[in-house]
Amino acid sequence: MLNNRLMTHCTVILVVTFLLFFQPSQPQTFLLCLHLSTMLSVILYLLVILTTRPFRNKPLLVNTITYSFSTILFAVVVINYLLIQSFDSALNLRVIWIMLQPGILYTMNIGWPQVLFCCLAVILLYGSQVLAVYLAIKVRLFSFFTKYFNLATSLLILTVSWMLSVILLSAQAYTNLDYYRLVSESVPYEIDVNLDQFWHQLDLTQTKNTKRYQKNYANDASETFSYNQRQQSLPNLNELSATNEYNVVYVILESVRADLMTQDIMPNLYQLAQQSCSPRHHYSVGNSTAESLWGIFSGLSAFYWHYSKENDIYSFIYDIYQALDYKMRVFYASTLSYRGINNYVFDPTRQELHEFIEQKTNALSRREWKARPVEKDDIDMLNAYLDSMTESHNEKRVDILYFYSAHYNYYFPETAAKFHPHNNKDFLLHALEGDNVDVSELINRYKNSAYFVDQKIGEILRHLEQLNLRKKTILVIVGDHGEEFLEFGKIGHSTNLFKPQTQVPLVISSPDKKTCDFSISSHADITPTVLSKLGLNKPLDTFFSGKNLFDYDASKEQAILMNTFRSSIPIEFMLIKDDVKLRFINQAKEVIPRSISGLNDEPLQFEKNSSKTQSLIHTLLSEKKYFSELETEPKQ
Repeated sequence: MLNNRLMTHCTVILVVTFLLFFQPSQPQTFLLCLHLSTMLSVILYLLVILTTRPFRNKPLLVNTITYSFSTILFAVVVINYLLIQSFDSALNLRVIWIMLQPGILYTMNIGWPQVLFCCLAVILLYGSQVLAVYLAIKVRLFSFFTKYFNLATSLLILTVSWMLSVILLSAQAYTNLDYYRLVSESVPYEIDVNLDQFWHQLDLTQTKNTKRYQKNYANDASETFSYNQRQQSLPNLNELSATNEYNVVYVILESVRADLMTQDIMPNLYQLAQQSCSPRHHYSVGNSTAESLWGIFSGLSAFYWHYSKENDIYSFIYDIYQALDYKMRVFYASTLSYRGINNYVFDPTRQELHEFIEQKTNALSRREWKARPVEKDDIDMLNAYLDSMTESHNEKRVDILYFYSAHYNYYFPETAAKFHPHNNKDFLLHALEGDNVDVSELINRYKNSAYFVDQKIGEILRHLEQLNLRKKTILVIVGDHGEEFLEFGKIGHSTNLFKPQTQVPLVISSPDKKTCDFSISSHADITPTVLSKLGLNKPLDTFFSGKNLFDYDASKEQAILMNTFRSSIPIEFMLIKDDVKLRFINQAKEVIPRSISGLNDEPLQFEKNSSKTQSLIHTLLSEKKYFSELETEPKQ
């Protein structure tokens, strides 16, 4: 009887999952929910066997335990479905922690309709189980099975269902890049079943670079060898000197995209750009904060990100600043522990070099979900910087200010509410995604947050003038990455490499107010450019693969971008050069081009063997060997 009941429970879970979640237009969501439900069925089977054997003579208690287990587990499937639909992320400990924060359920668009849906699902499950168990026991629906054959059949059905879902998930992940991101983060290790060769034999088109490939081949890649060559051939840092003793100020603007730098939205930044180095097409190294900050301070192209992070190799900019007797201060209003930024962007072994000055009014540490007044934190952070400058403006300083107000959900005080109408503070971001959605009020809110940050930029400029430091300061103002508003079907960032998420403003204001001729640049170019203005006595190419924006070379009109998992493993890259964008997959000794588009992401005809494509591939292969080639052909 127990096996009959268990088999019935598991069957009901699978059937209800199919009825609730099957959507022909979204097979990947159904597959993931099916996969989770089969795993939960196995768990249910084992738990019920373990807990109900001592209570065989207490059918009421057995039924209560069984129904409770199955309902709780099925609720997990329902919650997973809602999370996948809204956030492309399955339930895990991180999500549970976030959901426990005040006001987060509302922000995540989980309201009464969703709660009612869950309640109805639970009622449906309870009713289905009661009916099914009644039929199994009273009508003896499964009486033709023997006791042991029933047990074996139940396990076999669950095992086959689970394996089938694994195979289907693997095929989906092999052929669908976006889905691979979803599955790999939601169902760790299940799809990693060594089926790539099988799908290759079936001529399925692979559109991803797998985690296993990255882990197995990263150490054999051309860029890894090139990076090691650099490590072995660096000059003696004790011999470093600089002809200019300028202060350096980095102002990093969270989520500010390039088209915000206008006279109307960011007038201070716009006017400063007119008399500074500000390439027309500047790109972040990645589409999220961690990779972006790494690109700004490493001076390296996206090829070197994964290896340097995995091996705890820090940017030489910190050694250089220390050798030049600079004191570095980092001012921020949001935690730098997010994705380990404080560990691999800022060298944790150099505590004597860094001084971290945090301004935060709320203990909430998750940066994705903010229930605090971020704009007030940014104001406090700026005031701390201005006070610090007033007190010690005679020393050699490198200051980093990280403004966070323009991040979702786009913060500003009412005094900066210039663009109307705009969403209120508690808007539901993911409720705005879909067909025929008007995001104009959301964009106005975003513009207001940028307008507020620009006011803070104005305060910095005025304070430097008051202290007579403008002519002694290199000022770098840059967006870490962009923000999309449904131009390509998404809101936010970290999802693709299209222009809204990757093209950002860059302004490098030097004491001589020199402009630059480059049209295309990336974050990798910032550090070499700044150090060129300090007048470093060693060739910049020795340390960095990025270019000096004040030394024009038409062959260097390019930028390399990457798209990564949350685990920081690159899955696709993009080369921007010759007014086109080439998407490609990076492998150990080669690159595989996938598509080509214009600078505005309009698709262009892609011919893998065309002279243009081959020229772009040659550029990439040279970049992978940058430091190796540098050793034999030093650049002046």
